[in-house]
Amino acid sequence: MSTPLISIGVVLYKGEHYLPFSLKSLLEQSYTNFELILRDQSPNGEAEKYIRKNLPEVVKDPRVQLFTGENKWHSGGHNDCIARMKGEYYLCASYDMVYDPHFLQILVEEMEKPENNEFGSATGKLYRWDFECSRCPTGGHDPLLYQVLDSCGLKAFKNHHFVDMGQGEKDTGQYDGQREIFGASGALGFYRKRAIVVCINRLSKGHGSPDSYKNGNDGEEQKTGEFFDELLHYKNDIDLSYRLQWAGEKCLFIPGAHAWHDRQVGNKGNKKPLWVKASSFWGYFIILVKNVWGRKFSFATNISVLWYLFRAVLFLTLTAPFVFLEWKKIRGEWKKILLKRSAMVIKKTPAEMESLFYSSCRS
Repeated sequence: MSTPLISIGVVLYKGEHYLPFSLKSLLEQSYTNFELILRDQSPNGEAEKYIRKNLPEVVKDPRVQLFTGENKWHSGGHNDCIARMKGEYYLCASYDMVYDPHFLQILVEEMEKPENNEFGSATGKLYRWDFECSRCPTGGHDPLLYQVLDSCGLKAFKNHHFVDMGQGEKDTGQYDGQREIFGASGALGFYRKRAIVVCINRLSKGHGSPDSYKNGNDGEEQKTGEFFDELLHYKNDIDLSYRLQWAGEKCLFIPGAHAWHDRQVGNKGNKKPLWVKASSFWGYFIILVKNVWGRKFSFATNISVLWYLFRAVLFLTLTAPFVFLEWKKIRGEWKKILLKRSAMVIKKTPAEMESLFYSSCRS
């Protein structure tokens, strides 16, 4: 088997209590040909300080890059990690996760098979990890806890509602088959460099390849484009999955690659913060503008989208009307949204895209 270099990007924001487990599980992977890019965007560099003081073995590892920067959220943080990547693959990883020792090995083995060359991205089987219950994903007070799924990739419906496939379900083998899916969750995406090149936004100077990224004299990243859309703080994984699909880069679900995730928004019965509701709705709206509006989907799909959008607007009007104040921000970025739409690589037909949609949320 070939052993391509993998660039692992982790965007840190506080969460120091996860790092001894998460970083150790990455550095102890059976597949060793990787670089680990750690970007701390905590308010005062808390994560970086913690690592330097408490995890000196991480800093000393020659495969590790550790640096700080302003808070650019998930999209901007990973774009800056991609700016530094040297690998043939990029793993979009999370600091609140732990990884099976053979996680990278399994991903690479499957993606390097000739029959899987058409897949530009992949993801594995992601389980829930309740950190408060246990400090180890394979032990704990209730071993059944770790058979509950967090995500097996993104599932898309005709009305353009998206969910994490399998989330909250007990794993009984129902997702053990390797298959094509719509896209990878933002918590765990594995991307070929080829797919990054074709989907980087080309609105700014340069040709958009990771090789065209460079560091300035002050250490700040000078980017030539965006892989994750930095207008989106929420649902950016859906937008990226859509753009990859339009560009002909399919996504592969690899069930043998396991990781555990302590999801901090939407699990454990906690309500979504107001900023998440606003970011979610307007993220959905931007996705529609970039990927659905004027793309000549079928009449049935368009009606489903309009009906779902109407119900979402009505629900938010009654429960969280403040969300619509965010329109001021969207209006200010309207021209940029349309430019990004026009710059997308389109190789698939709407009919080919619709083949990935499930007919209803009960499917």
